[in-house]
Amino acid sequence: CPDNASSIIEQVSDCVGGYQHLLHTLNVNASKICLLGEGSGACLALLLLQQLKRLSLPQPRCAVLQSPCTNLSCTLPSMTDNQHYDCVHGFMDTINPCVQLALGDCDDKDAAVSPLFADWTGVCDLYVMAAEHEMWIDDSKLMAAKAEADGVNVAYHWDTFCGHCPALWAWLCVEGQQNMTRIVEYIQTKMREEVVEMDLISDEMKLDDVGPLIDIHEQLSVCIVTWNVAQKMSDPVSLRKLIDKDSDIIVVGLQEICDLNAKSMWKKNDNFEKQWQELISAALTSRSDDVKYSKLRAVRSFGILMFVFVKEELQSRIDDVLDQKIGTGMLGMGTNKGAVGVRFTIFEKSVVFICGHLAAHKTNVNDRNANFHKIMNKLMFSSTSRDRLAMTPSRSPSLSSSPSHSFMKSASDLRSLRDVITVDSHDLIFFFGDLNYRLEFEGMDSALQLIRKQDWNALLDKDQLIMQRKTEKVFVGFNEHKIGFPPTYKFVPSSSEYDAVKKRIPSYCDRILWKTNDKSLSKDVSLECMSYQSSMSHNISDHKPVVGVFKFDV
Repeated sequence: CPDNASSIIEQVSDCVGGYQHLLHTLNVNASKICLLGEGSGACLALLLLQQLKRLSLPQPRCAVLQSPCTNLSCTLPSMTDNQHYDCVHGFMDTINPCVQLALGDCDDKDAAVSPLFADWTGVCDLYVMAAEHEMWIDDSKLMAAKAEADGVNVAYHWDTFCGHCPALWAWLCVEGQQNMTRIVEYIQTKMREEVVEMDLISDEMKLDDVGPLIDIHEQLSVCIVTWNVAQKMSDPVSLRKLIDKDSDIIVVGLQEICDLNAKSMWKKNDNFEKQWQELISAALTSRSDDVKYSKLRAVRSFGILMFVFVKEELQSRIDDVLDQKIGTGMLGMGTNKGAVGVRFTIFEKSVVFICGHLAAHKTNVNDRNANFHKIMNKLMFSSTSRDRLAMTPSRSPSLSSSPSHSFMKSASDLRSLRDVITVDSHDLIFFFGDLNYRLEFEGMDSALQLIRKQDWNALLDKDQLIMQRKTEKVFVGFNEHKIGFPPTYKFVPSSSEYDAVKKRIPSYCDRILWKTNDKSLSKDVSLECMSYQSSMSHNISDHKPVVGVFKFDV
């Protein structure tokens, strides 16, 4: 709020003048403009969009709004509830006079002053960001809901990080880096969409006499295999029985390919990755038809190994292939537990596959939940600095005593963040592996009795993962197909008998979940799980493999 402003309306007028200067003097196409605003600046950006609509001026491509204080008088409940937690509460003596200065004699319930009371029909795409503990979280949520109800394409992100921190501060901690990265991703995606739309219009004009455009693929199929192999090797024939022969994309995620001990951790060139790649390749090439697959990517973190294979005809449709790994084991970062990930875009849909191995033992539910959240929040993909962005603790002196803040080390770290991609920004997210959630039975007998009856529903009533998801402690927004097979752990190796000696309660440790990100930065994606099953005949390990087959629209 400048000192000489008598009302917020004058500031909006100044913004309109600047916008018209871009359009008419500098000849900038409105579709190449993005508005960004934070706090009262986000409110100003929203009022500018309204004024552009009234003046019949073209809307920009999109607007990014961080913590918009859209009623400006700061009267909503979050103002009082969160003022002691918000990083700017110390500036309240300055903020309130500025608000009054900006409002002047205006009515803060007037649509010309507060975006909460305006009609948003016809306004550009919006990306609203705020943190749950901010003073203006109510305004941000009401703004997003109001615009969405009026038909605006709204994406939003509610975080634990204070979204209206100055950008200079935001770069210093992981949460701030993630938010700044989300903004960059959003703007890049919107600008890319604009280019694609213009190309399509041009192509349609050229093809008027040819007929309608035809999709090469209406649906793509994915086969995901997850298997804790307990340091054992399989064979091509067994693997071929697991893999769906018609799938366009085949993902094989393995856990415990080697002993999870210190000696194995420091051993180099153990050849396990090479051996498994040869087995999977042999399983795929021994088919009777002419379908050929090629390896898109392999990524390993100690005992976790994942391969992604695609039909050769799809290779030219795939871009931006990246992989990453993260440890969640010993001391919170050991690679005895953790995850690996592979992401790419195919037909302009972004897809990420995460193969995880979470904390073991029945009582460690909270540890498993913490592993999941760390993987989702800290696993990031970058074409410039993969290892740095695994978000391991920095050696730099910390500016905060909070363990959740990991600080960057140099200016090169800031440059590398330009290409960072977060897990939750993808259109499709697959999360699978030995998730280690157990059945809450006191002893084996009750579980075994239900297994003999094939009463899967009664078993699943005791499933930790299902219970944790119901209380929204983990995998919020994810889906899992109904389970119709026996628990996949713990078996006597080389048999299909549950291990009664170690008295581990049979459990559904091995799972495949997915999420279609309807608030992602791209268009909605429809996904269907075609099958979800386990194979009791594969008995090299104390786990049974689980296979899921999916189809999604492109």
